[in-house]
Amino acid sequence: MGIPSKKFRRSSGCVLLQRTKFVYFFVTDDDNLKVQLLKIGISDCPATRFETFDKNTPLRLKKLGQIFSNSLLEKQLHDELKEYQTKGEWYFYTNKAKAVVARILDN
Repeated sequence: MGIPSKKFRRSSGCVLLQRTKFVYFFVTDDDNLKVQLLKIGISDCPATRFETFDKNTPLRLKKLGQIFSNSLLEKQLHDELKEYQTKGEWYFYTNKAKAVVARILDN
Protein backbone atom coordinates (compact mmCIF):
# COMPACT_ATOMS: atom_id res chain seq x y z
CA MET A 1 0.00 0.00 0.00
CA GLY A 2 1.50 3.36 -1.04
CA ILE A 3 1.48 6.69 0.72
CA PRO A 4 -1.97 8.25 0.36
CA SER A 5 -2.11 11.39 -1.74
CA LYS A 6 -5.10 13.15 -0.17
CA LYS A 7 -3.92 16.33 1.58
CA PHE A 8 -5.54 18.19 4.45
CA ARG A 9 -4.59 21.23 6.51
CA ARG A 10 -4.49 21.24 10.30
CA SER A 11 -5.37 24.28 12.32
CA SER A 12 -1.65 24.60 13.10
CA GLY A 13 -0.99 25.27 9.42
CA CYS A 14 0.74 21.96 8.70
CA VAL A 15 -0.21 20.51 5.34
CA LEU A 16 -0.10 16.76 5.64
CA LEU A 17 -0.78 13.63 3.71
CA GLN A 18 -3.25 11.47 5.57
CA ARG A 19 -1.56 8.97 7.88
CA THR A 20 1.88 10.58 7.58
CA LYS A 21 4.07 10.47 10.66
CA PHE A 22 7.51 11.75 11.48
CA VAL A 23 10.00 10.52 14.04
CA TYR A 24 11.54 13.66 15.50
CA PHE A 25 14.58 14.47 17.62
CA PHE A 26 14.76 17.40 20.06
CA VAL A 27 17.66 18.08 22.42
CA THR A 28 18.02 20.37 25.42
CA ASP A 29 20.03 23.45 24.56
CA ASP A 30 21.19 24.99 27.83
CA ASP A 31 24.84 25.72 28.64
CA ASN A 32 24.06 25.61 32.38
CA LEU A 33 23.24 21.89 32.28
CA LYS A 34 25.92 19.30 32.94
CA VAL A 35 24.21 16.89 30.54
CA GLN A 36 22.00 17.24 27.52
CA LEU A 37 18.77 15.31 27.13
CA LEU A 38 17.37 13.91 23.89
CA LYS A 39 13.66 13.54 23.12
CA ILE A 40 12.67 10.95 20.53
CA GLY A 41 9.03 10.97 19.55
CA ILE A 42 6.56 10.56 16.73
CA SER A 43 4.08 13.12 15.44
CA ASP A 44 2.16 14.06 12.34
CA CYS A 45 3.36 17.65 12.85
CA PRO A 46 6.74 17.90 14.64
CA ALA A 47 6.73 21.71 14.43
CA THR A 48 3.59 21.88 16.56
CA ARG A 49 4.97 19.25 18.94
CA PHE A 50 8.17 21.31 19.31
CA GLU A 51 6.18 24.45 20.12
CA THR A 52 4.22 22.56 22.77
CA PHE A 53 7.36 21.16 24.41
CA ASP A 54 9.16 24.50 24.12
CA LYS A 55 6.31 26.24 25.99
CA ASN A 56 5.86 23.56 28.65
CA THR A 57 9.43 22.46 29.35
CA PRO A 58 11.57 24.63 31.64
CA LEU A 59 14.62 23.96 29.47
CA ARG A 60 15.53 25.49 26.13
CA LEU A 61 15.15 22.99 23.30
CA LYS A 62 16.69 22.69 19.86
CA LYS A 63 15.35 20.70 16.91
CA LEU A 64 17.85 18.17 15.61
CA GLY A 65 15.67 16.92 12.79
CA GLN A 66 12.90 14.60 11.72
CA ILE A 67 12.39 11.74 9.33
CA PHE A 68 9.26 10.44 7.63
CA SER A 69 8.66 7.07 9.26
CA ASN A 70 6.40 5.11 11.56
CA SER A 71 6.06 4.02 15.17
CA LEU A 72 8.15 0.90 14.51
CA LEU A 73 11.28 3.02 13.95
CA GLU A 74 10.49 5.07 17.04
CA LYS A 75 10.21 1.89 19.12
CA GLN A 76 13.47 0.51 17.68
CA LEU A 77 15.26 3.74 18.61
CA HIS A 78 13.81 3.64 22.12
CA ASP A 79 15.01 0.05 22.49
CA GLU A 80 18.46 0.87 21.09
CA LEU A 81 18.96 3.71 23.59
CA LYS A 82 17.18 2.08 26.54
CA GLU A 83 20.30 2.10 28.72
CA TYR A 84 20.39 5.92 28.45
CA GLN A 85 16.70 6.46 29.19
CA THR A 86 15.93 9.03 31.88
CA LYS A 87 12.12 9.10 31.81
CA GLY A 88 9.57 8.27 29.15
CA GLU A 89 10.94 9.24 25.74
CA TRP A 90 13.84 11.28 27.16
CA TYR A 91 17.42 9.99 26.97
CA PHE A 92 20.86 11.21 28.00
CA TYR A 93 22.41 12.69 24.86
CA THR A 94 25.57 10.59 24.97
CA ASN A 95 28.06 9.97 22.17
CA LYS A 96 26.14 6.80 21.31
CA ALA A 97 22.85 8.71 21.17
CA LYS A 98 24.49 11.34 18.94
CA ALA A 99 25.71 8.59 16.61
CA VAL A 100 22.26 6.97 16.46
CA VAL A 101 20.58 10.28 15.62
CA ALA A 102 23.23 11.09 12.98
CA ARG A 103 22.80 7.63 11.43
CA ILE A 104 19.04 8.09 11.10
CA LEU A 105 19.09 11.68 9.88
CA ASP A 106 21.95 11.12 7.42
CA ASN A 107 20.17 8.27 5.61
